[in-house]
Amino acid sequence: VKLVGSTKNTVSAIRNKNYWNSSNLSAKDPVVSNLCSQADIKNAVEKKFDVEVQKVATMNRLGKTKDMTMKSGGRTIRTSGKRSDWKKAIVTLKEGFTIDLMRGDVA
Repeated sequence: VKLVGSTKNTVSAIRNKNYWNSSNLSAKDPVVSNLCSQADIKNAVEKKFDVEVQKVATMNRLGKTKDMTMKSGGRTIRTSGKRSDWKKAIVTLKEGFTIDLMRGDVA
């Protein structure tokens, strides 16, 4: 399995379905995968919820390193792993617009 880089050329090839391995790529949330820009997030929120966005702030969050201990065949094995990195987006709406988070509808 070859890993996909996140260079501009690779990202544009994936979006245009020209990447050599695009048929084997699984769909992931583009925000979490760091493939979305702030403008893309703004357009998606405005289109889905029919609201006007004032600003979008994004943060790249690093995944935690976790240590794990397990017993196997009478021995104790200690190992560590890392959770995936993810991107967090905070969307500020213009005054007078709200989104009902419980139903997902415009209020």
